[in-house]
Amino acid sequence: MVFLHFRYVYILVCLFKMTIPADTSVKSLEFSLRDWRLVLCYVDDLLVWKETFYPLCLLTSVSFFHVILWAVQPSVLAFVASLGLLLTFVDFLLPMITEWAIANGKYPQSREVQYREVCASLIHNKEVLSELFKKAITMRTEQPQKFVLISVGFFGSLVWFGTFFSTLFLSYILFSIMIFLPGIQKHDVIPKYYNYFRYKTGLIKPKKC
Repeated sequence: MVFLHFRYVYILVCLFKMTIPADTSVKSLEFSLRDWRLVLCYVDDLLVWKETFYPLCLLTSVSFFHVILWAVQPSVLAFVASLGLLLTFVDFLLPMITEWAIANGKYPQSREVQYREVCASLIHNKEVLSELFKKAITMRTEQPQKFVLISVGFFGSLVWFGTFFSTLFLSYILFSIMIFLPGIQKHDVIPKYYNYFRYKTGLIKPKKC
């Protein structure tokens, strides 16, 4: 699996799966998220661009979502409440949908292997985030000046961007980067286009036969 595939999905899922222990193993996570296994597999297919038209689907979905937010302009409370209602219904209906899919052969054995890989990726990402958090705490204790400089630079940059761009636009850019990053990493998009650019600009000379 690609690094940081499901970091944001993992956070959302954990809001409704509070029984997951801190020292989660892959098997225990598979058991805890069993009602979400079908959705996680399809989300994984979508994020890593298993089909060529998936990037277009992702872009369309994100754009449509932000256009709706721009048109409706809900308050923060209304947005959070709507998101909570949506996730509540999804969490309630998922077990029934999953059981129906399994009964009708929509969940082959290959999906079980994929689901196991997704859970392993989630565990890995959780460990990476925990390690980053520990490093930040250690820096705050042992190198407070460096910690302050990094914090001021980061949050100051956010304030600067916030004065020039609307929150909705920044949300659109950030969300787009998050959902496209797994596919970009999976298909090595950046190295391919970087090498193509170097080839076109003469930085890489073609090999002679």
